[in-house]
Amino acid sequence: MIKPNYLLIALLLPFFMGNIKATTYYVDSQGGNDANSGISTSAAWNTISKVNSFGFNFGDTISFKAGSRFILTATFFPPNNNITFNSYDSGARPVIDGNGVYQCVQLGYPNNNGKSYITFNGIKFVNGAGINIALIECDHITFESCNIDSGKEGGIYSGLGSYLTIRNSTLSYHNTTKPYGGQHGIYVDGTDNVLMEYDTANYNAHSGFRVAYGYDNASTDSMIMRYCVSQFNGDYAVENDGNTNSSFYYNLFENNPANTWSGSIYIWNVYTPPTNCNYYNNTIITHGNGNMSVQIDNYSAISNIVFKNNIFYNTGSSSHVIWFNGISTPTGWTFNNNLYYSSVNDYSHFWNPTTSSDVSFATWQGYGYDANSIYANPLFNNYATGDYSLQSGSPAINSGTFVGLTTDINGNSVPSTYPDLGAFQHLTTQNIRANIKVLLQGPNNNGTMSTFLNSHNMIPLSQPFNSSPWNYSGSESVSKIPSNIVDWILVELRSTIANYAVVARRAAFLKNDGTIVDLDGSSSLQFNNINSGNYYIVIKYINTIETWSKNGGLLFTNTTVSYDFTSAQSQAYGNNLLLVGSKWCIYSGDINQDGIVDGDDLLSINNDNSTITYHVVKDLNGDGLVDLSDLIIDDDNNTNQIARIMPSGAL
Repeated sequence: MIKPNYLLIALLLPFFMGNIKATTYYVDSQGGNDANSGISTSAAWNTISKVNSFGFNFGDTISFKAGSRFILTATFFPPNNNITFNSYDSGARPVIDGNGVYQCVQLGYPNNNGKSYITFNGIKFVNGAGINIALIECDHITFESCNIDSGKEGGIYSGLGSYLTIRNSTLSYHNTTKPYGGQHGIYVDGTDNVLMEYDTANYNAHSGFRVAYGYDNASTDSMIMRYCVSQFNGDYAVENDGNTNSSFYYNLFENNPANTWSGSIYIWNVYTPPTNCNYYNNTIITHGNGNMSVQIDNYSAISNIVFKNNIFYNTGSSSHVIWFNGISTPTGWTFNNNLYYSSVNDYSHFWNPTTSSDVSFATWQGYGYDANSIYANPLFNNYATGDYSLQSGSPAINSGTFVGLTTDINGNSVPSTYPDLGAFQHLTTQNIRANIKVLLQGPNNNGTMSTFLNSHNMIPLSQPFNSSPWNYSGSESVSKIPSNIVDWILVELRSTIANYAVVARRAAFLKNDGTIVDLDGSSSLQFNNINSGNYYIVIKYINTIETWSKNGGLLFTNTTVSYDFTSAQSQAYGNNLLLVGSKWCIYSGDINQDGIVDGDDLLSINNDNSTITYHVVKDLNGDGLVDLSDLIIDDDNNTNQIARIMPSGAL
């Protein structure tokens, strides 16, 4: 047995701890003090005012403590570019509260120049005076997993600028009484290159998503809205008054049944006509008498608008699906491969712009629209509860045309031929055997890992991931550990859409050759009742860096899939693997499972000679001992600043 040289360790540790990186500043509304340095959780600042007045450097992060509520005494003006705002600790998202007096965030005119490269992640903004968040002539602004709710006059206003991303966020309950005060979930006013995905905009006094031409009378160009839900807003789910070269796909749009003369989609032209806009695979639910699924005003200059693969479902006795407010048939519009249905009549309420009267679906087709579309009940799984996925036997199944999209609103794979109509691809589940291979750095020796723990009866008979931070409640257990087993390992399948939810988890055995096997010690790992689609494979072990499969995930469509983490560095997300000999390995050394190998892990390594029934977490190489060899592994990875790499927004 090799004994650690404690003097050597004491001399080397100061060098191990010297990682240099951009600074993280901490803010705690309850336990902080603005006189503190802010650079640790124990020396956190207390107020947004301190953040407003501080000069940050490129790449700095400002982290608000979970559960904190910051009631503003002045509008929040983030002072620098290239910074990130997020949260730390467990609990509810930190809240920035405008108290009905101040805007929660303002970037750009009139108080400062337009800002660039600012990210807000996991923060709640409420009770802003006027609009919650105002962005003027900004670029590369991102809101990820935020709640932007209950503003006096709306959620986000973005005037001009470019590259705005709003992902996995809510923009709801901006519902002060009309008439006009704004009260849109988001108002994009001439901002180009906008991405909105996985967002929810509900119960706003006006529209969920409003897109306009900008105060320079230019367009909002190159916008994508996908995988979003907009429901029960006062006017429309989404308004288009100036989009060009934009796409709206795999969204759920539903109007408020309590309102009249409103609807789901509104396309109109004041200064800059919408052009080259595609509406693909949306599920559009329209309630109430006199409301419209698609309302089009001032459309003579609007061109190249395409509706394909959508489901239009109306419940009002005098509602319209396509309502052109004009006297001529529009040109350059395409309606095809859609499904239409009214639950209360024969769906005679298409608008005829030539004779100003309602016409039947057949007459509408006679005008040259919807030649390959159908009028039929889409057979939702449960309309009453708002489950608009499709039953088996739905006429919408396999009735679409391929438009280049690969993923539905739930992240499920879409076939390249005959996709389903609407936002929800119909699924069939299957049991899948996964052939996964992975090597751990610590126990690895030329492609073969040590089975010392198994041969010395140090592996428990039940899976060991039932405590924090894994909190896996699986019942996997055996009466005897099979031969050639290194240890238990935890495998997750995760969605490829934000927030990358866990779809399935299994505790399994890792063999000495790197293959992950089921409880019999030989069969491939089985996942039951998995929907076809793309998934990330995530590998977790008691003292290694959590490792994700490569960007985009793996397509699970067959009963057997294979994935080898050892074959190439690119097999891991962010190339987060270490080459040992000729094989790529997962990094060892994250003893406390906080996602980084650092000085805390080094300090926790100590000699443990006590009698144990399961090896200690600090035994990185799996030889049953904690000694200098473990310290060397941890030191190398600490020096190289090894950390978990995963998609932005993953939890």
